[in-house]
Amino acid sequence: MIKNFFLLALRNYMRNKAFVVINVLGLGISIACCIVAYLNFMFDADTNTMHVNHEKIYKINISRHIKDRLQNYSISPVSLAPVMFNDVAGIEAISRYSSVGSPMRYDIPGKDAKIFNQQIVFADKDFLRIFSFPLKWGDPASFEDEGKIILSQETSEKYFGDKNPVGESLTIFNDEGVGKIVVVGGVFKKMPYNTIPRFGSLMLYSNYIKFYKVNELDWKNWAGGTFIKVSNPATVKTIETSLARYIDIQNKAKDDWKIERYYIVSLHDFVKDSRNLWANWIGSNSHPAAVITPVIMAILILLLACFNFVNTAIATSNKRLKEIGIRKVLGGHRKGLIIQFMGENFLICFLALLVSLLIGAFLIDEWQKMWAYEMIGRNFIGVLGVWVFLACTLVFTATVSALYPAVYISSFNPIQVLKGSVKFSGNSVLARTLLVLQFTISLIGLISSIVFTQNASFQRNFEYGYNKEELILVPTGSNANLELLRKSLENNPSIIQMAQTSHHVAWGAYTRTAIYVDKKAEVRLFNLYTGYCGIMGLQFAKGREFTPEFESSDVNRSAIVNEMLVKEYGWDDPIGKTIKIDTLQLTVVGVVKDFYQSLWEKQMPMVFKMVSKDQLNLLVVKGNKKNLMALNEQIKKEWERLVPNSPYEGALQTQSFEEATNVNKNIQKIFNFLSVVGLFLSIVALYTLISLNILKRTKEVGIRKALGAPSFHINNMIGKPFFIMLLIASVLGGVGGYYLSVMLLNSIWEIHIMVNIVSILLPVIIMLMLAYVTLSSKVYYTLSKNPISSLRYE
Repeated sequence: MIKNFFLLALRNYMRNKAFVVINVLGLGISIACCIVAYLNFMFDADTNTMHVNHEKIYKINISRHIKDRLQNYSISPVSLAPVMFNDVAGIEAISRYSSVGSPMRYDIPGKDAKIFNQQIVFADKDFLRIFSFPLKWGDPASFEDEGKIILSQETSEKYFGDKNPVGESLTIFNDEGVGKIVVVGGVFKKMPYNTIPRFGSLMLYSNYIKFYKVNELDWKNWAGGTFIKVSNPATVKTIETSLARYIDIQNKAKDDWKIERYYIVSLHDFVKDSRNLWANWIGSNSHPAAVITPVIMAILILLLACFNFVNTAIATSNKRLKEIGIRKVLGGHRKGLIIQFMGENFLICFLALLVSLLIGAFLIDEWQKMWAYEMIGRNFIGVLGVWVFLACTLVFTATVSALYPAVYISSFNPIQVLKGSVKFSGNSVLARTLLVLQFTISLIGLISSIVFTQNASFQRNFEYGYNKEELILVPTGSNANLELLRKSLENNPSIIQMAQTSHHVAWGAYTRTAIYVDKKAEVRLFNLYTGYCGIMGLQFAKGREFTPEFESSDVNRSAIVNEMLVKEYGWDDPIGKTIKIDTLQLTVVGVVKDFYQSLWEKQMPMVFKMVSKDQLNLLVVKGNKKNLMALNEQIKKEWERLVPNSPYEGALQTQSFEEATNVNKNIQKIFNFLSVVGLFLSIVALYTLISLNILKRTKEVGIRKALGAPSFHINNMIGKPFFIMLLIASVLGGVGGYYLSVMLLNSIWEIHIMVNIVSILLPVIIMLMLAYVTLSSKVYYTLSKNPISSLRYE
């Protein structure tokens, strides 16, 4: 019996090779997409599960009132952890966390030294008791030695290659250029990207206190974060309540920046909310769009493939009607037929599953190339969860795709079948519904693809309101380095202009509260120097820029604001108005027109404050945009000559927009893939149903042709019901594509294109044209036959 089953299945597959290949590939691609979506989703969901005690790890954050809302911050006072550990019960371990970018040098005898800017994390002794970071080499006890440093595997490979570096010496430098020799005490095993916190090297927190001259008793000083481990999570609320005693201490120390509360979040919730936290230098998880988009794509493609399977399975069974009739007449039971057809279709699904493993390996590699991090699911074959997921997907796919065709086909009356009364026309309610759904999904993918293509063009040509094409930004680390480099570059003929600053547009600024009389406004505060507004191409609406002749009166006394702040305060004439920021009273001397820092954030009220030269550490260089890359190389060589202990970090201003460009490209790729696969499967389904329709009306077509009916008339007659279905799909797909595109655009960017009628109509026209070509080609093929053959049909 089993032998007969496989023989019948093989015979059916050989008679319908195209059907088998298309469905195996269609289902294989869709299941492969599901594998990628599953791995990507689980990669995000498994963030920090590598830490043994992740359910007992919590973080202390602060909140401040900004206007009428409460804003959460990731930072906490440096002084909090020591007093809290002694005063508050229920804490098993506690650690501060501060991250500093520092030049790190490895001297190689007889060779050039290796020097890179390296992120160094400073933490208390309990840090490795809270988090689980296993070592590849070395002893975890070395972390408690002030003279030791533990490296990540990536940092170790950067300096030492594949060798064990334990015992090797490195030199780190602080902001003043003072060096400290440290010994490598260990190397962590490679940390997956979904581990937070992420860092390149780790040292004891006492090094931070001494090396960077931080007063541990001064509540004005901030740590990047404070983590605690509790023995019983039920005590967290009690611990949080105990923190209220430190609010007044903190606010008295920093009267100009008062906090509203301390609150405690679990490690899981911290990661989940990390993108909404201000002053978060610890890390965040994947953008929600990077998690949700592949899931949406996978579901849509899987449904497309299943719908296509159902339609083509029913269509190809037209060739097996006599087999069904004879088997029933000879005593075959309907149950046996259902098992036969269900089994054949299940085999196709299983073959598709095997194919999906090959396609999945390819898609995962392509997915990896789209992002800067490495997804843990590369070796997915050995992951148990993947096989459980695949088993569930196989059952779902086989049930959705194979069950209905098997039940439907086995239900026919054998007498009617043998008489030839039963034929599939492709006009059943189910077939029409599935076709509409297929084209709806395809259209959603096509609309989204075109919208993100338009958005990429819009954002590429977007006017930010300042000069972004001719600038190079060079971080120097200190004013001494800045002056050294600036003087060295003064006579470079490729340089049009230079300016010095402490903050830079699209690079970094403070968020502060500005007060005018009794009105408060949250502003971005830029500390800068003369000539900065000019080199940036900022346009003045009123007043003047900071200039050398007014330096003595402008430093820490004057401010330039943007138009948004003027509107916020309702000023008719802003020049001469005084605002308070921290302890400084600043008089407005100029107003610049509003501009955008990035596509990710809304415009904000801004204040530019002139500071003294000793606070400047960024050099902005303007050159000809055609030769900007070459100029950057010239500056790099000069920097390496002048400051050999610090790596060059100069970058073109346009590089700050690369992330937005990459996100656009990646989403385009996703929806291009969906639209191509979707349209292909939909066109196959349409072609199949048109073929069935023509097959049932073969004699009618022959008679009409013999009587002189023109081809376009026959074409319209056959195609009319299908184009009605396509029009319905156009409406549904247009609405679905619009809302999906708008949802994704709003979730990713603040500045993006508005979805317009062209974004909807163009995909609809493309879809209708492809459908018309498919219909016309089939009708033309039928009409090219001798009408006598049609009249003799059966």
